[in-house]
Amino acid sequence: MATVQESFERQAIENNVLKSRLRNLERRADEKDKEKAEILKDFNQRQRQIDKLRDENESKLERLVEQGKKLNDLKAEIGRLEDKLGEAILESERDEFKHKIETLKESTNQAIQELAKAKYLQAQYQDELGQSYYRMGNILFEQKNYNKAAENYEKALDYNPQLSYAHHNLGVIQDYYLNNNPEALKHYKIFLQMDPQDSSVDRIRERMVELELQKNLIPQNPLKLDYTEFHKKSN
Repeated sequence: MATVQESFERQAIENNVLKSRLRNLERRADEKDKEKAEILKDFNQRQRQIDKLRDENESKLERLVEQGKKLNDLKAEIGRLEDKLGEAILESERDEFKHKIETLKESTNQAIQELAKAKYLQAQYQDELGQSYYRMGNILFEQKNYNKAAENYEKALDYNPQLSYAHHNLGVIQDYYLNNNPEALKHYKIFLQMDPQDSSVDRIRERMVELELQKNLIPQNPLKLDYTEFHKKSN
């Protein structure tokens, strides 16, 4: 009777342990679902931000082009009037040309200021757009979507070439996840040039040596082709 009781108690304990493990697993699954939902929300928010910034960036770029054309037209008109001033004989005619030239020069100075402002705003949008693509790349990396993450890091560099860690992350993705050693080495080298004081520099240099050694050890032709060629010669 005691043996049955002990067996019953042991089974009850094991059941409780299993129930506890099951609850822990369910809790972890809920936490993972919440984490995924948060990442997706952040992803969508970043995507909307990128779309908005891209539209604003294109609008500012159009304005920049218009300001440049306006400035060139004003400079051309001033040159034309200065030529006429040099040819004018009557004092009244010369005074008229001088007045027009001064007026146009004021407009030119205003156009230069507007162009400088437009360029400054354009640079700000370029920087912000680059940062947004970089953050989007980080989100996609967390989702293990490495190809898309790499695409977004590349876009980040298109808009802001000074983002050294976009090169760092591209190197890591090409190295460890996409198995593209030449691309990995390229981005690692650029990162080291841009950020030689970073704490990860020594580790990256060591990894670059490993990749260079792999490049020298791995044959250029696949083994299957070598095998086929060998048998052709044998026969």
